[in-house]
Amino acid sequence: MEAQLVQAMRGCLRVARPSTNVVRKAAGASLFDGSYDWHSNLFAHWALLVHARRAGDEALAAWVLEPLTPGALLEERARLAEMPRRRRRVFPYGEGWLLQLLAARERPREGAVGTRAWRREIERELLAWLEEQPFPDMPERARKGALEGRRFVGTYRSWAWCWFQLARSRPLGEGVEERLHALYDDKLAPHVPAMLREPASTAYEFLDVPAIAVLAHRVRGGDASLELPDFAPGPELPAAGTLRDTHALGTWISRLWPLAVAARDDAAARAALDAELARDLARTDLWDGDFTVIRHWIPQFLWFTVWLADSGTSGGR
Repeated sequence: MEAQLVQAMRGCLRVARPSTNVVRKAAGASLFDGSYDWHSNLFAHWALLVHARRAGDEALAAWVLEPLTPGALLEERARLAEMPRRRRRVFPYGEGWLLQLLAARERPREGAVGTRAWRREIERELLAWLEEQPFPDMPERARKGALEGRRFVGTYRSWAWCWFQLARSRPLGEGVEERLHALYDDKLAPHVPAMLREPASTAYEFLDVPAIAVLAHRVRGGDASLELPDFAPGPELPAAGTLRDTHALGTWISRLWPLAVAARDDAAARAALDAELARDLARTDLWDGDFTVIRHWIPQFLWFTVWLADSGTSGGR
């Protein structure tokens, strides 16, 4: 199972065309080109590096790290610094995966040359955004029609997902963890019960809101008695035939993440997760299909599910 996903992720890196890479579009080049878009490329780099370390696959780790030289990283850092936030259309989601990759690159032997200062920059930017943005993050004026009753978003601008990504990167900056803990206690924790009951996602969203609540709660060190969302296999898998509806696959898979967390210690949850993953992987068109629509990002979401079950939310970098 995992080997198939790793092969698919590797096969989608360093693919120059087609591309919607926001950094390349703005700056003319990007270190993290290929994989159709910038954020999926970063996610795949991180997943492959983590897998290689866990599996003891030194050849794969070397392949992932080969282009990530100090000089190349400094060039990408300069490109991002020149881009105003309004042109970084996937902020803060993309920056969250960049932070994960930079943190993983420093462990255990590659060293911190060219990355620690950049990590602190990203930490400051994400933390400032978290402190500035309101939460719940769905504006009241938008809660109409298909968004009736919604209070939280599962998009690139998800406040809770950004908090999770920053918290689990083990921040380097002085006082960052303390401010993150305060943000969780003051802004996020009071809404976790509501997030677990959030109505169904819209077509644009690709992150399951209840799942984000569970992951953030576990990273914060919340008690294991948190009532997880009820899991029931869907009656049928999404069609996900076009770019317009492909995001449904992200919410479909990410709804498994609380089940993956439970599977670490619960045999019944593990059996349910394995059955669901087997069903999903049997539909190869939904994870190894069209590059533009499916293959550049769905294998990462499935691999992340497997990783959660095996390594948890705070370790296993």
